[in-house]
Amino acid sequence: MLPARSTTGASTRSSYSVDFAVIEAFTRNELWDQAAEYLAERAQRLERAGRNSW
Repeated sequence: MLPARSTTGASTRSSYSVDFAVIEAFTRNELWDQAAEYLAERAQRLERAGRNSW
């Protein structure tokens, strides 16, 4: 599985992105469990980032 790309700007916060090409590849090949896992991992990272930003 591909790692999430993270970028840092002028601040100390990181932003996380979702690579839609990865999702497209999973769904094109009917790898629904892998697509779900990828999306769930990204959602959890965003959730943690939101908790840590306050």
